[in-house]
Amino acid sequence: MVAADGSRLRVSTRRGAELDADHYALALYLPGAELTLHAALHPTDGSERQMLFEALDATEPDDLRVLDRGLVGNTMVATLVQTQRAFCMRVDACDWACVKAFGRSGEAQRIVTLAAPMAADVAIYELRREPTTVRLIRDVTPSGSVRILMTSLLDETGYPAADFGALCHRRWRIEEAFKRIKHRLRLQAVTGLAHLAFQQDFAAKVVADNLHALLTAGPIGQPSQPHLRDRRTPADARRLPVARERVPGRAYICRLPAVLLIVRGLSSEYCPKAQGKSVMRSGLTGSLLRPVRENPYKVRCLP
Repeated sequence: MVAADGSRLRVSTRRGAELDADHYALALYLPGAELTLHAALHPTDGSERQMLFEALDATEPDDLRVLDRGLVGNTMVATLVQTQRAFCMRVDACDWACVKAFGRSGEAQRIVTLAAPMAADVAIYELRREPTTVRLIRDVTPSGSVRILMTSLLDETGYPAADFGALCHRRWRIEEAFKRIKHRLRLQAVTGLAHLAFQQDFAAKVVADNLHALLTAGPIGQPSQPHLRDRRTPADARRLPVARERVPGRAYICRLPAVLLIVRGLSSEYCPKAQGKSVMRSGLTGSLLRPVRENPYKVRCLP
């Protein structure tokens, strides 16, 4: 499972400086491993869907891409279906007639056909101008809210409708990742007034967040955060293995660049291609903070 989302950034700058105040960041995130797979900065006058188009090559063919409402579009759906990239997105806020009719019907799921993309989009993105068949799913949250989901997985037996609500619940981990990087790592407090300085700050803090996830991860095969609970039952996890893994396993670690694998000798154990490329190795050992364990610190009183 790969979650995709964007976030608006407003950095501190000065009048007349090269660095603009407004930016947009798009990220691909692995919720099970708590690792950022791809992150890039973009100007605010661009389209969020275009940012995702540029990042699709960072995903694998067998990934399930869970998208936010801002990435909904007829051309986006046609591109993902025609390139055989599985996806799940929330569409209850869009104006498609088939989505509104499905919302009023009360059905649990329905197979619908979307109109073909526009001729201009077909020429730009090299698509076939043909209708797109997708599946709509109704998800009711524990609080009673109704969400309409769209997916390219049409097999109702292999991918039951009840499993997709947990996917959207797990997608929220990318929102928490943006919160960590923006607030705890103070991303918007830049170290320079040039665009290159902000790019370096952005990349360094994304790497720092990934290193923190690797340092605090438990052994392979054990959950890194055992106090977190999932809404899915064990039976749901067996039916939908794409969202099952919760720790940085071999498949996740091998997809990260070699610079992120310098901790605990992970590069030589899990990624043979990264041998010799790591500039340093850290002997630090991480300790997982659990709710039942106190984390005391020295209290300093102001004079």
